[in-house]
Amino acid sequence: KHGSGFLRPGMDSQADVFLSILDEDMVAMAKGKLSTFNALRDGRLIIKGDQLASHVLSEIMERIQREKRNTAPRPEPQSDEVTL
Repeated sequence: KHGSGFLRPGMDSQADVFLSILDEDMVAMAKGKLSTFNALRDGRLIIKGDQLASHVLSEIMERIQREKRNTAPRPEPQSDEVTL
């Protein structure tokens, strides 16, 4: 939001926002199997500080999913399939 940022484990007294999430839930979010909204609602993601971070986190996860779709190898068509 205001320049570059970084992520590191632990607490930093000067951080704008603190996120608390289990590793497996973060992986599920990155894979698109858990939404930021559901993680917040279910208490699997806790945000302290700048609440806009949940929106930014959603955008980051969506970007990861888009990039993964764009870089995923496409299956070769079978002989009876038509590629358009």
